[in-house]
Formats: sequence, C-alpha cells, structure tokens
Amino acid sequence: MCYIPCMARPTGVFFNWATNVNYPAGPDPWAGTPIKVAPPSAAGGFIPGQAAAAEYVNYVYNQGFVALQSAVDGLGQAETLTFKDAGFTNTYKTAYDAVANRWIASASLGAGDFPYVSYDTGWTTMGAWPVATLSKPILGANPAGLVVGVDGTGGRGYSLPTGSNTWSSWTMPSVANTFREVSWLASGSTFIALGTTGSAPVMYKSAGAANWTNASSSVPATFSGFTGHWSCASSPTRFVAVPRSATTGGNYFTSDDGVTFTLRTGLPNAANFAGRAIHYNAVEGLWMYVSLFTNFSANQISVYTSPDAITWTLKFAGGSLNWEVWDLSSAGSVWCMLTNRDVGQTLERSTLLYSVDSGVSWHVTDTGNLNTAGGVDPPRNQIMSDGNRFLWNSNDKLYVGLHSSGIKTAVT
Repeated sequence: MCYIPCMARPTGVFFNWATNVNYPAGPDPWAGTPIKVAPPSAAGGFIPGQAAAAEYVNYVYNQGFVALQSAVDGLGQAETLTFKDAGFTNTYKTAYDAVANRWIASASLGAGDFPYVSYDTGWTTMGAWPVATLSKPILGANPAGLVVGVDGTGGRGYSLPTGSNTWSSWTMPSVANTFREVSWLASGSTFIALGTTGSAPVMYKSAGAANWTNASSSVPATFSGFTGHWSCASSPTRFVAVPRSATTGGNYFTSDDGVTFTLRTGLPNAANFAGRAIHYNAVEGLWMYVSLFTNFSANQISVYTSPDAITWTLKFAGGSLNWEVWDLSSAGSVWCMLTNRDVGQTLERSTLLYSVDSGVSWHVTDTGNLNTAGGVDPPRNQIMSDGNRFLWNSNDKLYVGLHSSGIKTAVT
C-alpha cells in the first residue's frame, strides 16, 4: 500500500540564487568579497526607506530558496517522516510473503528466539520454533509465498507455507557457520543459502521447503579458503554471490540454473576496494553493486550498475570518511543503501543513503537514534523491501518505514 502519492522526483535546480561564495574579481570595491553575509539579528527586520545591503539580501534569498528546493525535492520523492521500532532486542534477516502480504521476522525480545509476523507495522509472535535453534534462522521467501529459514549452526531448516502460521522443521547438514542470505533463483526453482565456516564457504540448496543439500563443492575452487561474509542476490534468471573482501579481487560467481556455478573475474574492484552489497531491481531490470575503499582514513563508496551482472558501469564515487556499507535494496525506482557512520570512538549511527536516478547521485538521511557499538555483526545489518516500504536491521533492532518508500526526509 502506498500511503503517500508516489510522484516523480523533480529534477534540476529550481533556484540558483547566490550560490557562489564570492563576487568575481574586478575593479569594483566589493569585487572578491563574500556574496552573501548573515544580516544582524534585528527583530524589526529591514527598515522601510533604507536599502538593505546586497550581501544581506543574497543571504536571505539563498537560505529561503535552498529550503524550498529541499522541501520540493522531498515531497516529489514521497519521503517519509517517521519509522517504527519493532521493539526487538535481537534480529536477523526477515522475509516477505508476497502472497499473504506479510513480513516474517527471526528475532527475540530478550528472552528466547521466536518467529514473528507483521501485516502492517505491529508484530505478533508465532510461538516457538518447532525445534529449538542454536542461532537465529536466516529467512528467505519465494514469489509463491513459501518462507524458509536456515540455522546452519544447529543443523536445522524451517519452512512456513503460504498463508500458514504453522512452521515445519527438518534436519539439514550441520556445519558451524554464519549465513547472511537466503536467495530464491526462479530459473532453477531453488533456494540458495551461502555462508562460511572457519575455513571455507558453505552453500546449501533446496528445491522447496525441505531436502536441503550441502552444495559447498559447487562453490568455485578460487574461494576454497575464503572465510568472509557474502552478499547474494537473484534476478529471475541469475544468482550472484559477491565476497565482502578486498583479498578476492575481481572474483565472484553466478548461476543461471542452481546447478552450475560459474567463476567470474570482472568485478570492478579497484586496489584496496572490497565488495559490500549487490542487489537486483526488477522494476528497472538492473543490477547494482557497491564497493568500499578499505583504508578507513579515507573511505570511498563506489556504485556500479549492470544489465546482466557481468558488464559493469561506474555510476558514483563519493568520499565517506569512516563509513561502512552494509546492504542494498530497492522499492520501485528508489534504491536504498544501509550504512554506518562513526559518531564517536565507540558509537556508530545507522544511516540510509538513497538514490532515485539508478545510483548516479545519493542523498543522505538519518534513520534516527540508532547509535550502536562498533564492530557489529554483518548478518544483523540488512535492508529489505516489500516493493513499497523498507525494513532494516541495525545490530540489535528492526525498523520499519511507515509510508510508501520508507525513507526519512533528509536531515544531514
């Protein structure tokens, strides 16, 4: 449901008044001086019959036009003003049942881990998991509304049929690991869950609710010793797995059928850049990949797009001192990147960057009072969408956008 009319975002600069810093050089006495100066704080304002200094007028006009441009920009994008904290103390990835129009969360309220369901912004427990978990299941769903969960540490799989509130559980290959994604590849009719042990990647596959198999041997040999996290996504015809590490260079892998997994070497990682997130936008038919410069004294975010996840085009490169990129999602033509930025030696603030021009330009929003300890666990920092709203996890909370695109008006 779109609570605010989704209008096209205005383009261009409507008001360009006094945007220069100084007047041009020249023979005039004011040449080279500031073009806008804050006027004295006078309750009575400018005096009738007396001309106000041009620098004061420029300042007032510039401030007003900048504010108006921001307001028009925000209204045009149907940005939202508030988010709702789901109240959880610990969450992992959620899944969206597109048939029953509901979100399913794997979370806790401080005592035990449970599945929760939400049809709007409130959450209701679905009772205990049918078999106790050792780590919170990472959830995924397919377009038919089947929701699955993978608990690799406990060697358990879970499934929730479309519209049902009753979970099933089964034993699956038990390998101590951390999963980040469960992705559905339609062309292969299979769920793919990719994680890592302490010494190598682990990949599970399932054609449906049960019968998960250990498909680790299908991971290209190039990654045999890789122990980092993965970012995974699927279009209807292609699964893509990107390592979140600079040590793997341009290597990643894809599959078009869930059977054969092909090593690719063309990931556009410059020196010291590491993959951070990949996402497919079905509305635009476009892949987006984000990498991050790993020298935290001078971070830089690079954004690339591709029609096939093979050939990449750089769309954005921007400075971002001491920021981290966690995940990427989209709702319609709105792309949203979940990041953390340092606000102190031990605190970080979750921040959303959004783009409405396919990654060419990005706008900064502040998601609120989401101060969290540094060194947070990557599987708990993800952003998802149901096509209208965004949900995102910090390391300990789950937040829900209350309106159409789930983005807060820019405040920074």
